[in-house]
Amino acid sequence: MSSSRPARRPSRRTPRGPAAATLAAVAALALLGGCANSPGEVPPTGVDELTVPTPSPDPGDFVDTVDNAWFPLERGTVQRWRVLGGPGGGVRVVVAEQPRVVAGVPATVVRSRGTDDPEAGRDGWSTALHSDFFAQDREGNVWWLGRAGEWEAGVDGAQAGLAVPADPRVGDGYRMALLEGVVEDRAEVTAVDDDVVRLEVFGDDATREVVLERGVGPTRIEKGYDEVLERLTDPA
Repeated sequence: MSSSRPARRPSRRTPRGPAAATLAAVAALALLGGCANSPGEVPPTGVDELTVPTPSPDPGDFVDTVDNAWFPLERGTVQRWRVLGGPGGGVRVVVAEQPRVVAGVPATVVRSRGTDDPEAGRDGWSTALHSDFFAQDREGNVWWLGRAGEWEAGVDGAQAGLAVPADPRVGDGYRMALLEGVVEDRAEVTAVDDDVVRLEVFGDDATREVVLERGVGPTRIEKGYDEVLERLTDPA
């Protein structure tokens, strides 16, 4: 296949199943994959015409920036998250200035690392650094293309999937990425209004609810009953 949207065809909706994550962090802002209602219950959207996942995205289908309203990644920006419950602490997320080419696509690099102290700057890190790769196609869909040291689209059979669609629709389900035994994440859109989208993300370790705010991106990740990641408004 030669395109991130190879041979357009209706999406085949699958039953609910495991998989997961959202942007990057403590081991956790990765993202999605899916299941949904039957195609007859809602009108077709762009997600229905995508082939997800895809092992060989076409660089010509992509743009240089990620400005999807639900998942904007402005290069050079910093996010801070705090962890409520569980191990506590926080996560610092940096959108790198320089892209990295993945499967021929200049992808935006998102680096995340956990710390014991949610107010920490560059010191006091307590978990490994994760670097995830995202790119946006010409229709505004954001794709997850890989994670450094773990998998990359087109390598050893790994396939890119959707992080966030351009126009999320309740009931849309999709796979975020696929490399058997490494990443098998799925997500489903459970609620949409003018300012907020909610996703249910299924993964090997847990099911998560992810809240996306228009113009901001992920702001809250609920990992079961005992742990919540909450984005802080002041990135300093």
